[in-house]
This record gives sequence, structure tokens and C-alpha cells, in this order.
Amino acid sequence: MTKKINDSYSFSGAYSVPGDKSVAQRAVIISSIAEGVSTVLGFPEALDCLSALECMRNLGADIIKNGSELVINGSGLYGLKQYDGRLNAGNSATTMRLLSGVLSAQRFDSVITGDESLLKRSANGIIKPLSQMGADVCSETGDGFAPLIIKGRALKAIAYDMPVASAQVKSAVLLAGLYAEGSTCVRESFASRNHTEIMLGSFGAQIESKRGRVTLYRGGCALRAKNVAIYGDFSSAAYLIASAVIHNNSSVRINGVFVNKTRTGFLNVLRRMGAKIRLMRMFLSDGEPVADIVAESSGLFGTEVSAREIPSMIDEIPILAVVSCFAKGRTVIKGASELRKKECDRLAAMACELKKAGADIEETDDGLIIEGGKKLKSAVFDTHKDHRVEMSLSVLGTRIPGGCEIENAGYADVSFPGFYDIIDRA
Repeated sequence: MTKKINDSYSFSGAYSVPGDKSVAQRAVIISSIAEGVSTVLGFPEALDCLSALECMRNLGADIIKNGSELVINGSGLYGLKQYDGRLNAGNSATTMRLLSGVLSAQRFDSVITGDESLLKRSANGIIKPLSQMGADVCSETGDGFAPLIIKGRALKAIAYDMPVASAQVKSAVLLAGLYAEGSTCVRESFASRNHTEIMLGSFGAQIESKRGRVTLYRGGCALRAKNVAIYGDFSSAAYLIASAVIHNNSSVRINGVFVNKTRTGFLNVLRRMGAKIRLMRMFLSDGEPVADIVAESSGLFGTEVSAREIPSMIDEIPILAVVSCFAKGRTVIKGASELRKKECDRLAAMACELKKAGADIEETDDGLIIEGGKKLKSAVFDTHKDHRVEMSLSVLGTRIPGGCEIENAGYADVSFPGFYDIIDRA
């Protein structure tokens, strides 16, 4: 499918974005292994979230969906049932990795697979620590890639040093730790997303985060059902924020967005670049901060993004590359080699596509160097079958004369259903 994007003088309005898919997927999985009835409000229709929902239903979870509301009758830690087929995580690495931690300790065997893109992403990051816990997890093809064969086993607690900051790997270990006798500890050099720790604590797990160390105490204890409200996904809001700051005479307000500091590194970098961004009407929802985000047209200048900042903005690097094209001076992004292992090699993809528009961009081993302020031209872009590349290039198209065409479009629904409705309207 080819999508035409028209250029626009300004980009303004008040919007809501779909619920946070990271929190939503965790809510489905954790509610299903808790005891009692949980209600999840604001569940998004993002394909990744629907994949998580379908996997849990196939495992026997009692889930009633009424629009954006889920009622989940949790079956307890060992109440899931064997699925005779292959659990399909679709494009969702979060579903595959988190669910692998849970399935490692069940009293049955499982096979979990995914779409063409997910099968190209290495699973060694979770195979190693889960194996250290006594899990029997292996790649069906023997090369470290899914499909994964998981044979349920009794697990032991471990202390694991994360070689690379990854919320998904950390979460897989912590969820497996629910079933392990003793205390499971994960240590990380740079803080990754902490949604799992927050949610496990709200469901009654004894968990502590302190100085780069997350400890889950007393594995084997039951989780207690509770209600969970899903607010807006910051990674989706990022495209609207970016659109406002790079357009003239523009102002957007995105209502009710999760602004967990382990997710909002993009805001910190944009502010450093001179962006006018405010957080308003802030409050806490089960330990997760929520706010309305207001972003306005801004005069931007280049900056340097360090490896320490990458975990808190890992999904926003493609849209940051677009914003950097409109900043005065040089922007240098370092320590982002993990982006080469996403749905596509996002560093290579963004460098390739932005050059088509005349951007001055250089790809390095672990990042990008962008000389902003160059005159950009209309182009035909390719998504590389990656939703974040697609949405980033679409934002770019609204800002260059003549707009652009996006080939291989249609992946935005993976994380942001309704994205083009907003782009077309704005």
C-alpha cells in the first residue's frame, strides 16, 4: 500500500493517543496469573496488544472484552492451561519475551512464534537468563531465533547482570522469578522501562528498585487482582509532539499520557534542543505518572545524545532523527546499536530514507550524525516494514514542500491505530 502525505504549514489541535501498549500487555499477562477479577480500562486496539490478549486466551485465561474494557478472571500462578497449537505473538517482542518468563515455570510445554519480522529478532537475550534459572527454553531452529520451544520446569532464583539495558529481558526474568524460590535480582547499568516492577508491586508482589538493582522477594507468592487504567502511550504522543515543534505557528495538546521518567528521555532531549514543551494536570495512577503534554513551534538547535539516555527513548530515535533535520547545527546520537535489532535496522533505515529527502545524515556503528537546517525535498520513502520508521517519515512528509509518498505503508496500526486520521486532519 502507498500512502500520500501532504505538506502542511502548521500542525495544531487537542488529541488523545491510544493507551500505552507496554503497560497494556503487562496488564493482560499479570492479571491472568493473579487471583481474583481484574478490570483493565483503556485497553488499546494496537495489534501488539491484541496479540498478547489472544495468547493469554489460548492459554485458558478467562478474558471478556467489551470495547476498551477487559474483565479478567485470574487463574493464579499455575492456572494457565496447555495450548495444543503455537502461541502467536505477532509482531510483539514484548509479548514473546514476557510470556516466555511465565511459560518457563508452567506444568506443561509451549511453543511461541511470531510474524516474519519477529522471527528475525534474536531471542538469546531471554534464553540465557531463563536457562540460568533452570528453564528449558530453546530455539526451534537452533540459531537463537523464534519459534521458541518452552518446556515447563521448576525454577531457581538468580542474580542477573544485564549486558544491555532491556525492559523486556528484565521483565522476563522478574516474571519467571514469581515462580522461583528465594529472591530474584536484576542489575542494570542504565535504567530501562520499569512498568513491570511498578505493576507487580501494585498486584502485591514484594519488589524493590534501588540504585540500578531490582529485587523480587519471595517467589511463589500469589498476586492479588486489581483494576488497571491504561493512559496514553508516550511513544505515540512523540509523533504529535515532534510535529508541533518543527511546524510554524503550531501548538498541540495531548491529553492523559503516561510520563514515566524511564520513557520520556525524548522530552529531555527536545527541551535541550530548545523545544517548548509543558506537562500539565499531572497525577499518579497506580504509581505511574500521567499528564497532558503541550508542545509548541520552537527554534531548535543540535545536541548530543549519550548512551545513558538511549534506554529512556529507544522507540523515539527515528522521530528524533526527523526533528534533528530541522535543528540548527549538528545532532549526534550515540549508544543506539540496539536499534539494529528491532523490526528492521532502524539506524540504517532512517539514514537511507532521510538521504532521499536531501538530509545530511551519517550512519555510525551505534548511532547517527545529522547536520540540520538543510533544504529538504519531496521523496518516495519506504517503511522497511517498520511502524516507527513509517510514522517518522510521515511526520517528515508534512513538513517538506510537496509532501511525500510512503511505500509499504500500513504498519502504523501495530502501535498507533488512527495515526493517519490525526495526520490527515491536522
